[in-house]
Amino acid sequence: ALLEPKLLPLVRESLSVWLRGGRRVGNRFYNPRDRRFWDAQRDAFAATAGAVIELAPKDVTAQHRAASYLRSLGRGREAVAALAAALDRGAITANGRRDLTRWLVADRRFEEALPVLEHLIETQPDQTEPRLLMARALHGLDRDTEAVAALDTAEARAREKKTWRDPLAASLGETALAMDLPAPAERWLEEAVALRETRLGRRSAADSRLGRYFGLLAKARVALGKTDGAVDAASAAVIAWGRRDRQRREAVDTLVQVLRRAEGLDAWVAGYEKRVAEEGVDAPILRKALAAAYVAKDQPARAVEHVLAARELAPEDAAVHRSLVELYDTLGRDEDAIGALLESLRMAPRNLDAAADLARRYAALGNDVEAERARTNLAEALPHEADGHRRLAVLFGEAAR
Repeated sequence: ALLEPKLLPLVRESLSVWLRGGRRVGNRFYNPRDRRFWDAQRDAFAATAGAVIELAPKDVTAQHRAASYLRSLGRGREAVAALAAALDRGAITANGRRDLTRWLVADRRFEEALPVLEHLIETQPDQTEPRLLMARALHGLDRDTEAVAALDTAEARAREKKTWRDPLAASLGETALAMDLPAPAERWLEEAVALRETRLGRRSAADSRLGRYFGLLAKARVALGKTDGAVDAASAAVIAWGRRDRQRREAVDTLVQVLRRAEGLDAWVAGYEKRVAEEGVDAPILRKALAAAYVAKDQPARAVEHVLAARELAPEDAAVHRSLVELYDTLGRDEDAIGALLESLRMAPRNLDAAADLARRYAALGNDVEAERARTNLAEALPHEADGHRRLAVLFGEAAR
């Protein structure tokens, strides 16, 4: 604290030098994204940026950097005002214009964004982002016909220049989806998927970009009420993400959301059950997603049906066994919960969690014989591994108390 009066002027001077185009030194103090950011001096750092804007009115680098820095401090209106004033003075780069339009659209100041976007499109006709931002601004002004036309123009321009690729098709689709226009979104996202699959050829189906496209396509289709197509796309997304755990979980979440939002889920499930009976093909991932969707809809009894199906398809999946027991507990079906644990141990004898849970339940019911048998199973399942014996010791300790 004693050093602060001497340190602050040095930090502010370092910030000023960087904002005017110099090297970044000591930025840990003034960078709001750094965990060591000197938050107590946020106002002082904002004042430094304001001073640079005022003292270097024609310096395009200083104007852009200082405005961007204000934005990073959470001073969005001041940042927009600074770049708008720089635009009026002609002290702004193309990158500065782009940032100004991004901020205006993000802040829902759509009318103000239009003339800046028109200039960018006129001077950089092959750049896609200004056209995407123009579409979002027009949508924000309830001018959806013009918004879709702006996206169509971006597609036409890319095809004309032979730069039409899957990332652009996906960007158009994602933008349309964000504007609550699922029909054009579906068209572009289907093309993004097709272009990506063509590019991948015979290579592995696991592809992060393809997984993302399928996930977006699923959202577009469910918004259109196309449940079959939405489930197909969401399931394909799970597969396309391969072994990437976080993204795969996100894809499964998308599948659950698709099923939750599906119109007439019960009717769709009935149709799915019919196909399974006729074709003999089922999927544990889909069954687990259906169970999660019914849980989210507060229908645990319907969820049980799908967890039971998933258990038959994936008997080694401990999470499935655990879900079934939790559902029975929710429904107050204590005997069924014990039965599920017994079946879990029959199908997957190494499921130590199930054995420990079973022992506790029997002990709570006063059935010491079965509780003892369940405890012993912990050690017998893995006789040469320490984990089973450790859990057995814990359970015996609990029993002794």
